[in-house]
Amino acid sequence: MAEHQRLTATPDQRRVLRRAWPHMRPERRGITLALLAGAAATATTVAVPAVIGAGVDQILQRDRTGLFTAVAALTALALLRLVLFRQSELLLISVGERVVRALRELAVTRLSWAPLRFLERFRRRPRRPLRRPAPPHAAASCSSRSAST
Repeated sequence: MAEHQRLTATPDQRRVLRRAWPHMRPERRGITLALLAGAAATATTVAVPAVIGAGVDQILQRDRTGLFTAVAALTALALLRLVLFRQSELLLISVGERVVRALRELAVTRLSWAPLRFLERFRRRPRRPLRRPAPPHAAASCSSRSAST
């Protein structure tokens, strides 16, 4: 008889990305778009000091038009950065949720096909009852009501 694989409380954490990649493969496009949006947002962040420097140069040259151009460029960079970082965040969240949903569905499917012997072997009974005890102030209010009636 073949040895059954044992379930442990602490699963193996080595090579997690390598094991997870096949499950993320359908989401490659979303992951790539999120990474590109994040890289573009980072590029806008890096460009901010250069635009500020150009604005300072325009102040020193007393060029009002150049200063207004630098301010407009800085405003555009700030807005673009905001939009790109938010888009990257939303893409990563949606991709992550879809991957987790697929993994949950896979786990449920595999557990539904597992033999009952396997499920019974790893069943755990709770050490404590699942109900929470009533808070102390609730018990005191109940006893004071019954005493007053």
